[in-house]
Parts: sequence; structure tokens; C-alpha cells
Amino acid sequence: MENKTFLTIGVTAVFFVVIAGWFYWFEYRIYLIERDCSDKLLAKSVQENKRSMYDDYFKMCVNSGGYEKLKVIIDANKTEATKESTTEPKEVQIITSPTSN
Repeated sequence: MENKTFLTIGVTAVFFVVIAGWFYWFEYRIYLIERDCSDKLLAKSVQENKRSMYDDYFKMCVNSGGYEKLKVIIDANKTEATKESTTEPKEVQIITSPTSN
């Protein structure tokens, strides 16, 4: 009888832990990411007077997993863009076809 009680309590506990984990991963974590993105991006868009960019950045922010990760991605892209713009232009070789006379 005691083994059956322990088994029932164990299965019930595992069930609740799985449900709680599922809720956290698929509901609460997403809510926290969206809230973080919304708060920080809204403040930034109001500060820069660029409300039209808010929706695009919000989607990027949520898809990247939060504002801090989005900031890292944007900074990396800016660094790469400035690196490309400061390099010397590449030499271009023009190939012409022979003309037949």
C-alpha cells in the first residue's frame, strides 16, 4: 500500500513539474521577452522619433530572444558594415569578347 502511495505522489509530482515547465517555456518566457522588447524599443523609438521602425524592430527583438541579443546582432551588423565601407575598392577586371572583322 505504501509503494502505491509513493508511486501516485511521484507521478503526480512529475506531472506538475512537466506542466509548470511547459507553461514557463511556452507562455511566461515569451511574455517576458515581449515585455522587455516592447518597453525598451518603445522608449528608444519615442526618443529617436522613429515610430515606424518600432514594429520591425519588435519582431526582430522577439525572434532573436530579447533586447540584449538584438542589440548584439545590430552592433555586429554595424561593425561589419563600417568595416566593408572603409576597405579599399576591389580591382575589377573587364573581360571583352573578341570582335570579328
